[in-house]
Amino acid sequence: MTLARNHQQPLNGNKGVTILILVLVVQCFSCASTKPAKTEVHKPSEKKVVVVDPPNQTSQPDSTKDSKPVIREVPDSTSTKTNDKKNHPVIELEKPHEKVDSFLIRTINPEQISIMMLLPVERNASDSSFAESVRFFQFYCGAQLALEDYKKTNGMDVLLSVHEENGKEGVEKTLGALQTRKPDCIIGPYNIDALKLAAEWAKQNKTLVISPWISSSTIAVDNPYYLQIKAGLNKQFKFVHQHIQHHFSGKKIYIVGKSTDDPKVNLFLREAATHYEEVVFKEEELASSSDLLFEDYLSKDNQTVFILPHYSAKDENFVYHFLRRLSAEKLDRAVVVYGSQRWLDFKEEVVDYINKLNVRMCLGNIMDVNPVEQNKFKLRYYETYREFPRNDAFEGYDLMQFVLYTSNLKSHQVNHLSEAPKFYQTQFKIEPVSKDSLRSRLDYFENAYLQIAEMQQYKLVVVE
Repeated sequence: MTLARNHQQPLNGNKGVTILILVLVVQCFSCASTKPAKTEVHKPSEKKVVVVDPPNQTSQPDSTKDSKPVIREVPDSTSTKTNDKKNHPVIELEKPHEKVDSFLIRTINPEQISIMMLLPVERNASDSSFAESVRFFQFYCGAQLALEDYKKTNGMDVLLSVHEENGKEGVEKTLGALQTRKPDCIIGPYNIDALKLAAEWAKQNKTLVISPWISSSTIAVDNPYYLQIKAGLNKQFKFVHQHIQHHFSGKKIYIVGKSTDDPKVNLFLREAATHYEEVVFKEEELASSSDLLFEDYLSKDNQTVFILPHYSAKDENFVYHFLRRLSAEKLDRAVVVYGSQRWLDFKEEVVDYINKLNVRMCLGNIMDVNPVEQNKFKLRYYETYREFPRNDAFEGYDLMQFVLYTSNLKSHQVNHLSEAPKFYQTQFKIEPVSKDSLRSRLDYFENAYLQIAEMQQYKLVVVE
């Protein structure tokens, strides 16, 4: 389970401390075209984990040592073998029309995986961009904790380089500066235009790009080197439809539009391949009408289901007024609302109504582990960074575990790992996606793992 109320809360209530740590980490993120410097620290084990820093790195004052936002562990100069093979495929593909049961990352060097992160962390974050910067800082720190756990295994060595994104132009400059060995895997970037550029670069250079945040069918075409971790809308809509048919067959089911011929309603119905009765509510009527707008759709004798396929920031006010009005008019009549996980990023009042109405939503990452294990991670994160972890920290941890495990799997090193990876809230079911109706090509991969959860007492609880 995950605590939705805490999704946007300030970390540790101390913005000043967080900014200081953030600035120090961003200094480590800056990219350079020359050979980067490496800083060595103590080695608690023999596992080799390398984090590439920019040149001319200045030393940090002692007051920041408790945070330790970056692990820097450098192997002996003789431990890393080189491989002159060029354009070696990062992934091994099966035929596009066949089911791909697993997604494997193949490294150029069989004894080392090279990972690059492109994160939109700003060097001088303003108040408006501070929350977003902290989000990606937490993602990175969670990934670092996964690297610490990985050091206890017998897997191959890791070379991690982290770069400031700086939009499409910055990503183009960073990728263009790669003169020698190209990374086996790139995590990010976040900007959608930069992501499209990175995906095309990956296709040309046979390097895997993983998008942890952006889910869109417009990023890649005929590109087996692109993977998005969050399932696309098409798959989410199909999953919601299947869940409704399983639980509410014979009930009153309505799909809600903002206007006639609503494109999001049409998309849902096309993916569901079925017919639901459409009902249109105008935002201004929901906000100010004195009429009872839901009276014709609610019943004491039969449960009513509403589907709202609206998910963008432009839909926030509509969703708010719909939930507010429904909450006021439903009285003791049973109602189920299916919404979007993205509503959790809307204003606090929307989250309040999501909780009050026990709104159900489709998501691929939900905290579903033993609370004791959760608390251990939270305590470990706090002791390391003096911050409380958000969902982003768990996502960073899970994705890094996935990348490291699948890399070892393809390199036939997985049998040497002392333990299998554990995931806190993201599970992985990687499937190919083809936008061609004949499925004659493979356009990209996506994580198709989904669950339905509803909010109860500001916690998301999985609905079987």
